[in-house]
Formats: sequence, C-alpha cells, structure tokens
Amino acid sequence: MTVRRLIICMAVVVAISIVNIYHHALSVKCGYEMGALQAESARLKVSIADLEGKVAELSSPARLRSENERMQIALVDPGSWRRAERAVASADLVEGSQAGLVRR
Repeated sequence: MTVRRLIICMAVVVAISIVNIYHHALSVKCGYEMGALQAESARLKVSIADLEGKVAELSSPARLRSENERMQIALVDPGSWRRAERAVASADLVEGSQAGLVRR
C-alpha cells in the first residue's frame, strides 16, 4: 500500500468520524429540546385544566345567580329578547340593549 492510499484512507475514516460525531451531537441536542418541550406540554396541560376548572366555576348557574342577587341585577327570561331590526350606532340610544338584543 502506498503512502498516498494510506493518507486517503485515513482522511475518509476521519471524515466519517466527524460526520458521526456531528450526528450524535445533533441527536443529543434534539433529545434535550424534546425533553424541554414535553415538560412545557405537561405544564400547559395542567394550566389548561386549571383554567377550564375556573371557567366552569365562574360560569356555573348557581354562582351567576348569586352574583346577580348580590349585585341586585334582575334576570330577564331569554324568551323576552329578540334581535334588533336595524343596527344601533350606540348602546346609549337603546336603553337595555346588549349585543344587538332589545327587549320586546
């Protein structure tokens, strides 16, 4: 074997080793990122469950009724509301309007 072939073979082995080390480092980096993303996903799932619980608690009919009583707001039957025939420029123009709904 000539010296030239030996140098070429060593260069190929070194190049393959460098590529192998790079791929290993890249996979380790991706593993750490995946672990961080999984931890964040778990934290977000807990946060979502907590927020859904708060929404359920705040929107419960019993709580809404007690808040209405505490604030002395009269509840109106939904059947007594209808859509306004035309758009109202300001809520001040139609007393009691809410999102385009006016009392019959």
